[in-house]
Amino acid sequence: MLSETAMPVSSPRKEGLALKEALAQACKVRLRPILMTTLATILGLIPMALALEPGSEQYAPLARAILGGLTVSGMVTVFLVPSALPAHAPQGGDLACGNIFWFGAVRARRLCRAGPPC
Repeated sequence: MLSETAMPVSSPRKEGLALKEALAQACKVRLRPILMTTLATILGLIPMALALEPGSEQYAPLARAILGGLTVSGMVTVFLVPSALPAHAPQGGDLACGNIFWFGAVRARRLCRAGPPC
């Protein structure tokens, strides 16, 4: 959701938007491509997971494992990642120190506290 290629959260933050508004903009931009790729793969794997053809029973467990992983990762990407960013944003939600992803917030918090070159 917070891809640098589409709309990073830090760019709108540098323009003065609040963290929640910048996050909402990034989520609106990234939601459709994430859902389209995830759902297309899931829907394409359903016939393989059902093992309808003779001999296809061999690949059904693989398809079921991929379906489960894609479902969980899709839910994490859509729901958990955007909700985790405000909790881990450095300096009370200030993302002005550069391009920071939610998983790099702890390191960024240390860098921002150290002073400039942020």
